[in-house]
Amino acid sequence: MSDLSDGIVVKLGVLDAIDKEDFVPPSERHLGDEADIEMEPFRFRIGDRPIARDLRRLYELAERDVPEDLEVFHDNNIWIITHAVSVLGTRSFKSVADFGYRMRYADSPRVTILEVMPQTRFITHIGGCFKNEAEIDIHGGASVPAELTDLLDQIEAVSVGGELRLSSKTNIVGRLSFSVVTPIITATGVGDSGSEWVFRKDENPLVGDHLMFQIVHTPRYQKTLKFKAQVYATVMTSWFFPARLESDWVELTCRLR
Repeated sequence: MSDLSDGIVVKLGVLDAIDKEDFVPPSERHLGDEADIEMEPFRFRIGDRPIARDLRRLYELAERDVPEDLEVFHDNNIWIITHAVSVLGTRSFKSVADFGYRMRYADSPRVTILEVMPQTRFITHIGGCFKNEAEIDIHGGASVPAELTDLLDQIEAVSVGGELRLSSKTNIVGRLSFSVVTPIITATGVGDSGSEWVFRKDENPLVGDHLMFQIVHTPRYQKTLKFKAQVYATVMTSWFFPARLESDWVELTCRLR
């Protein structure tokens, strides 16, 4: 199970800037001249093997039966889907103020996003590192974990670096836990067919692996989901001015199992 090893490498440099003049100090701008800017490109790797786990099957692994009258599963399935972006370290990466990952599912089949993580409200500081911990219910919702939850010893991997500890509590699938590089995260997309995450620099550079989870609602017999994805970054130039870099969109497929 791999999120990143065979991913798509994206390089962002000055040519990917929304406005290339942002990299030129005002005193060096000359009408009619083309700026000669040298900057080591920033490298990202988008995981091209998104992982999907069936929420209903995860619930049943704790030897529980899903109520037959549960409308959310009528001709539909709910999936936990993992996206991953690896930020590859370079000398320039100290200048990255934030980076973002946005994605959108194809128009058909109809996909509805029920929840997105990580989110700042789920992040805790445990043992010197930051973790996203959320309690997942059978309807596809996520909430801050209760202090007293009936957790089992059974742990299911939902990605490399992410795990779901199953619960024996009625209507609770388990507790989803994974590490995050920064606690300052904005995530959107609930009720939509696309999501976006923005990771902002805290004390340390944003270098490393970043996991993103969605809980999505799909037609029951769907076998694959196609989507497009993009990364972008805000970097501080040599004269301490923010500049926005954006990649092209890439096409990806998630296999449902």
